[in-house]
Amino acid sequence: MFQLNNSVTFYGCRFEKAKFINCDFVENNAMTNCILIETEYKNCFYNNVLFSDCRFDVDTSLDTPKDKPSSSFNAELDKTYLAEIYKSIKKVYFSGGVFMESRQYFFKQKQSITRYNKKGKLSKIGNFLLEFITGYGIRPMRVLLSMLVIFILFSSIFIDKLGFAKGILLSAGAFFTFGANADYLKYLNNIFKVLYISEAFLGISMTALFIVVLSNLWFTEK
Repeated sequence: MFQLNNSVTFYGCRFEKAKFINCDFVENNAMTNCILIETEYKNCFYNNVLFSDCRFDVDTSLDTPKDKPSSSFNAELDKTYLAEIYKSIKKVYFSGGVFMESRQYFFKQKQSITRYNKKGKLSKIGNFLLEFITGYGIRPMRVLLSMLVIFILFSSIFIDKLGFAKGILLSAGAFFTFGANADYLKYLNNIFKVLYISEAFLGISMTALFIVVLSNLWFTEK
């Protein structure tokens, strides 16, 4: 465990198979224009952006920054800075061509903005929905699961009214817009017609969203 003195900066250094364990980086410590290979940061404290214009390889790893230092230094992590910290780590992984880790830190950056930087309730709710449904545009499986939940919800309503075979086909026809069993709607009241239209709208919207998120994942840098 060590604590760096104020304003110590590593500039243009190369760290290979280094381990920073139980280290406290406090008050303007920085690593600038450094290359890190198979380097590990474990149980470390840093309360501001530590890395600038650096490059990480795929085997370099960092723990979540600690709330308080291991040493007796009087400091605490202000979580409103987490978004900027994660943004800087995202950039150094991207510079090293480690695009999967870069996306993970993009997700953490957006999570931190939602939890610690957004002020209005409506804005927070919107961001939480964006996180839950799309993973901020990088997790298509979340969209797929949301589609499944919507389909099951509407299917259960139609199945209760028409039975399993007819109800599931009617729901599928609405959600995927191929119109199976749509003729049964003329025997149902207006509530079911509204539900059918609503499911069709959600089906089109969620399918388009899934394609957009999947394309964003596939066609951005890997």
